[in-house]
Amino acid sequence: MKHKPEGRINAAVIISHGMGDYKERYEHFSSFLCSKSLTVYINDHRGHGETASIDNSFGILSENEGWLAASSDLLALYNILRDDHPDIPIFLLGHSFGSFLAVTFAIKWGPLLHGVLLSGTGFPSPLTLKSGKAALKVASTTFGIERSLFTINALCFAGYALSVKNPKSEFDWICSNPEVVQNFLNNPKSQFLYSNGFYLDLIEGLNYNSKIENVRLIPPELPFYFFSGSEDPVGDRTRGVIKAANLLQEAGLSSITTKFYEGLRHEILNEINRETVYNDLYHWLNQLI
Repeated sequence: MKHKPEGRINAAVIISHGMGDYKERYEHFSSFLCSKSLTVYINDHRGHGETASIDNSFGILSENEGWLAASSDLLALYNILRDDHPDIPIFLLGHSFGSFLAVTFAIKWGPLLHGVLLSGTGFPSPLTLKSGKAALKVASTTFGIERSLFTINALCFAGYALSVKNPKSEFDWICSNPEVVQNFLNNPKSQFLYSNGFYLDLIEGLNYNSKIENVRLIPPELPFYFFSGSEDPVGDRTRGVIKAANLLQEAGLSSITTKFYEGLRHEILNEINRETVYNDLYHWLNQLI
């Protein structure tokens, strides 16, 4: 999907969405960027939205090397954008699951980008990744790699649900705006189970991104902008975001900005004061254009 402003185009933003997410959920944000003379390109990741609807492959990245396949899809989208606009700066914005794909993209193809923006990101502990991988290997051997198990999916999100006091639903952690939460709960494009293979691919990607020797492949001058709600459990209430930013700094990156919003949750672009989030983000972008 392409969102284009009327008149001059000063830069482009590729959006890499999260889990239970799809491109239409970014239309309001994309309209804002277009009003600032930015064009927006976004696809539905494998296993999500329109892409999954083609063959009913919801919750599955690929039979083989799913993480590489999903990150390579972003490269294909980049190439489409670059063919359309040969001379403008291109930024990559990743949310949640999409933020992890964005980091992999920066490691593999960082010189193509003018900057990277990470929303709702985190930094899972090595122990969490190791134990999760072991459990998924057992589940995949027993039930099949493409099988979607309710128990596995419930365990992955249970801790997040506990982060909200007196929740009205198991997904109150995504946003403090109840309308956003309700729309998420009522939408079949958001409510599906992920396969054992999907989670194994995700863990592979997280392990890849956490290795300092890989992160050092990112161009040291590539700017990064982390923005997150202070109550986002994916970012461990800012602690995981800070760890992710510190890893980039340890790898030698010189332009890292972090922005936290007090009291807000995971889907920062859908939060109750999203216009403030939008304007802060644009201010950062505009300094680099």
